[in-house]
Amino acid sequence: MKLLYCDIRKFPQELEPLIRLLPECRREKMNRYLRREDRLRCLGGGLLLSHWLGKGYEKRLSYNPYGKPLLNGKGTFNLSHSGDFVVLAAADQTVGADVQQQEPGDLPAMAKISFHPKERRLFLASQQQRELFYSIWTLKESYMKAVGKGFSLPPTSFSISFSGGKAGIDGDDSYHLKEIPFFPGYSLAVCCKRPVGEVKPEEVRAKDW
Repeated sequence: MKLLYCDIRKFPQELEPLIRLLPECRREKMNRYLRREDRLRCLGGGLLLSHWLGKGYEKRLSYNPYGKPLLNGKGTFNLSHSGDFVVLAAADQTVGADVQQQEPGDLPAMAKISFHPKERRLFLASQQQRELFYSIWTLKESYMKAVGKGFSLPPTSFSISFSGGKAGIDGDDSYHLKEIPFFPGYSLAVCCKRPVGEVKPEEVRAKDW
């Protein structure tokens, strides 16, 4: 597995030279966003895809019934973004990835509507609720994205458990989860059809585009 990321804070103020590197479909998607931060994240995703797949990558993509982009040919990928970062996970097996900025909020209320009852009990009993909330959430969403359903698979319909320092999906041992160390204040998790070994996120900078 390969994990690439970019930091949107490092993008130049003048975006046009980078935008010209994107295929037309990505430029159109980017232009639909009103906020600069959303446009930057969309731009970052397109640039990571171009860096990994090469220019004209859109010709190699198709979409499943849930809207998940698929790579025609060998290999799979998944994009995720939150806060200042965009992450691309690429593997030769089905893969899902999720990055989340650990923002403040009413976490017990969010857990009540987003977590399986088993996860809620674990969360409420924890002395480190913020870290555990985002750990569970990124692991769950990475699985939802790996199976290709996204939020069409209700997050309350399955549970994550922890044993021996490892996370797993209750009732489904065909997928493997792994939390990846990332920047302070962020949680990052991946899910794959095969066990995930040691993987370190690699930054792609403007000079690499």
